[in-house]
Amino acid sequence: MTNEMPFDFKTMGKAVKDMQSRRWNWPAKMKSPPPSADLKAMTNSLLEPEPTKRISMSDLCTARWIAADYKRAQGLANKSKQ
Repeated sequence: MTNEMPFDFKTMGKAVKDMQSRRWNWPAKMKSPPPSADLKAMTNSLLEPEPTKRISMSDLCTARWIAADYKRAQGLANKSKQ
């Protein structure tokens, strides 16, 4: 969404601790407007440090944030065919 990493890798040990404790921040350019609740939920699922709890690819494909954009894109494609 921004091409920026959610963790500061200048200090690898701190980055690993931040990942494990789920401490990360949205980049400043994403704060206005703030990310939607659906985007936050999906991103949190992607960044889950526990692999068995992390979102699967099939669940990611049906995440509300992705599904909403897919429906919008499908609607635009259908309009262009008419």
